Amino acid sequence: MVGSEACMHGVPVITTDVGGAKAFAMDERWVVQPGSVALLENAMNNFAEVSVQERAELSEKSRRRALSDFDLSEVAAKYEALYLEFPTGRVDYSGIGHERN
Repeated sequence: MVGSEACMHGVPVITTDVGGAKAFAMDERWVVQPGSVALLENAMNNFAEVSVQERAELSEKSRRRALSDFDLSEVAAKYEALYLEFPTGRVDYSGIGHERN
């Protein structure tokens, strides 16, 4: 939820590669392996050094992504469909993940 909120506000996400968190990162440079403070520190320092223009581009890309991939009503509909399938024993998980551009 925090990742999608950050994207919606145009805030690029720096994250560890756990769960679906990396779906919110606009660049692989901002995704690090979990458990390494040094890698996270390095990613944060690298982000601090990107140009103002690149930050603006990442911000815009992040916001566009949130609007296209993480629309709350669409995500809610996907989860509702998943829950409705649950009692049948036939669960289709294919629509739950987010495609990366």
